[in-house]
Amino acid sequence: MNAHRSPLPCKMLWASVPLLFAFLCERSCVSGGRSTLVASAFVLTPPTPLGLRPDTHLFATKKKKKKKASMAEKRKKRGKRLPPRPLERPAALDETGRVDAWDKLETTDGQVAAMKDREEAEAEAEEAKKQKSAEEALATELVRAQKKSVNTLTHIKEMVDGLPHGEIVEALRKSDGGGYYVKDEFLGAELAAELESEGPSMLEGNKLELDVTNLGSGEYTTKIGGGDQYTDCPRTVEYVVCLTRHMPSLLDAGGVTSDLGCSIDDTASMAGITVFSRRGREDSSPPERPFGYATGGDAEDLRKVTVLYFLTPDGWSEQLGGGVAFKKGSDSGDGVVVQAKKDRLIIFRSDTCYHKMLGWVGEEGMEHGSCIVTHLVKKAE
Repeated sequence: MNAHRSPLPCKMLWASVPLLFAFLCERSCVSGGRSTLVASAFVLTPPTPLGLRPDTHLFATKKKKKKKASMAEKRKKRGKRLPPRPLERPAALDETGRVDAWDKLETTDGQVAAMKDREEAEAEAEEAKKQKSAEEALATELVRAQKKSVNTLTHIKEMVDGLPHGEIVEALRKSDGGGYYVKDEFLGAELAAELESEGPSMLEGNKLELDVTNLGSGEYTTKIGGGDQYTDCPRTVEYVVCLTRHMPSLLDAGGVTSDLGCSIDDTASMAGITVFSRRGREDSSPPERPFGYATGGDAEDLRKVTVLYFLTPDGWSEQLGGGVAFKKGSDSGDGVVVQAKKDRLIIFRSDTCYHKMLGWVGEEGMEHGSCIVTHLVKKAE
């Protein structure tokens, strides 16, 4: 039999892994004159599919994964490689105390108390310094105020003494309408300006009361009596005090007291101030007022001589109201008008001069006007 090799039918398995092809072959081998059928098997590896390693095949063995060493094992291994080194004690540890031993501490109570005493002493010294400064400032202000008061009183006395005695006496002896005297620029612009400012200031400070005898007129009034009131209107109080003190001697020198039949008191008077505020006026024109005597016609009234002192802004005219009108009791009409004017003094007898106070009008920019009324009274017997 001719030797030949014929492949046996084989079954192929194709997949994503290596496939086994088995070939069973028959062949005749002649050996020693004998023919023998031999079966052979072959393992073939098909072409490697895309994406697989070339050495991957069906019967490839899985490589054993190496175990990861732990930290303890790593340190042990590293310790075997590095020889041990001797440890040195840090010098800083020798400079500090032991943690288990406490040094005795000194108390700071004494230092704290000393510091507190020092701070209190400094605070007291500072407070004393401030108090001293305040006292010095107050003393300086008192000295200045006293000096100002003395100068004001001296100035008013000089102005009163400088009045023409003869003219005043002659005017007061006229009876029923003609017995009044007018003096302009009596105290001077500087003092008049101070007096003018005190009236509206008292009004703003609620130191005045509404004049109930002339409701709707915008007039407010209060008595001038000194004392605590000096703080609100020092120049006004000084004016009334000085006028009360020095005017009676002027009248006595002229013989007016003999005409009156009594002496004028130089220690007491009846005084007040009337302040006009345009904002408080209710009517466009002031209400009409009647003529009369300052005493009201009462023969027992103590008022003997009346002194009016007007204070208005510069430029005040007759159309702006204020002032006083005089006439004889038998005459009709408004009589003779003496208008309000800054620093104007008017003197007349309280019991014989027929007069009426005129209402105030004012205008924009001319909001206030005032009049200080001083009645010189009969001296007590």
